[in-house]
Amino acid sequence: MKLNNLIMVVIGMACSGGASASGPLYYSVNGGASEQLDVTPISDHFSGTYTWRNGFCTVDCTLSADVSISEDSNGITSFLFSSPVSGGNFFCSTLTFSPTAWSGSVPTPISVNDSPIAFTVSGIEQNSLCGVCSDQMDMYFHAEDGGYFSFDGPIAPNGTCFLKGDMSSSNYYEFWN
Repeated sequence: MKLNNLIMVVIGMACSGGASASGPLYYSVNGGASEQLDVTPISDHFSGTYTWRNGFCTVDCTLSADVSISEDSNGITSFLFSSPVSGGNFFCSTLTFSPTAWSGSVPTPISVNDSPIAFTVSGIEQNSLCGVCSDQMDMYFHAEDGGYFSFDGPIAPNGTCFLKGDMSSSNYYEFWN
């Protein structure tokens, strides 16, 4: 009888494994050596295309930023986008982002199995000929396919700007827990 209870407890613990912390994030760059994110943060340049929309204005542009990805000892993953720059045609050059950094974090330890990983960046202010939008935007980090960011939504709550696009690095990242 006691052996059956022990087996049930072990089975119950194995089935509830998804609720536990996933452990530190590991990564490699371009197939190189394994790194632990809480020991060696990632600093890289990410860029891509996006569509910006506000009222009657819609334009396709490029976006680039220096991105830092780090993890603290509690497994909290943080993202910092420094010096975001918009470019492309003339209208794109009038879309300016400030301040010089956006930041966001995932408040619980993440698992690469949960990719894409949702987080919110704050501190965004975007000015254009068609209006001003500010505060925060939801983003996603895709730990698969080389590691990249995507976004598809508003800069809220101030204004009516919508951004849709993605940003990747020229480096190929592999992530695992």
